[in-house]
Amino acid sequence: MDDEIKFLRRPVDTLRLGLAAARDVGASSAKHPVQVMQEERASGAEYAKKLETMARAHGGAIPAKLDAERQILTDVERLPGPVPSKRLGLQILTGDIDRFGFEDYLNPEDMRTEGPRSDAHAVMEAKLGLGPSVGRF
Repeated sequence: MDDEIKFLRRPVDTLRLGLAAARDVGASSAKHPVQVMQEERASGAEYAKKLETMARAHGGAIPAKLDAERQILTDVERLPGPVPSKRLGLQILTGDIDRFGFEDYLNPEDMRTEGPRSDAHAVMEAKLGLGPSVGRF
């Protein structure tokens, strides 16, 4: 019994799901510097610093106007359906439309050419209850 390998969770089936499914297993706790920069940008810390600098230089009216515009453009969305909203007005206001970041070219979900992986063997195993139920069927 001492020779057994103890898993914290079920092993990942990389043969069926690919290597991307195993990326969370054994991940280190230290974050990459680029990930830290992206999280800061997403949290709004960069935008808050920009508004504070504008308030010091030009007064409080311009940051208040920009904040009101941002709140209005945040609420604008598409009708429900298969195509998600890009919020083009908000991207123009924040300047994100001019930035080309990692998320734009590193396999974004809406640009993927292939769906979830499933083959005939996996589908039959799931139907008959023989193998591990992997993926969505």
